[in-house]
Amino acid sequence: MEYLKKLGLGLVVAAALIGYKFYSKSSAKSEVREQLVQICEKDAECLGSVDQHFESCFDSHYKLGGRRRAGGLDSSAMVSCINDKAGKALFSVSDE
Repeated sequence: MEYLKKLGLGLVVAAALIGYKFYSKSSAKSEVREQLVQICEKDAECLGSVDQHFESCFDSHYKLGGRRRAGGLDSSAMVSCINDKAGKALFSVSDE
């Protein structure tokens, strides 16, 4: 019976960690999309490119991480992906 309690607690902790990783990804996705839309402001072509390519580029370049590695977004690769799919340089990333 003690074994089942430990197993149950371990499953709850694992589920919480996985849930937190997906919550972090969702929060980052919302924030980054909002920033790109603000950068585009009233440029219809830019907004169209964000609407069309953001999801696939974000998902391709966001890593959830693992036991020993933190997850996160490779923003320069994501921006390059959007630019490549749009066919022109709409965004750039500085190393500040």
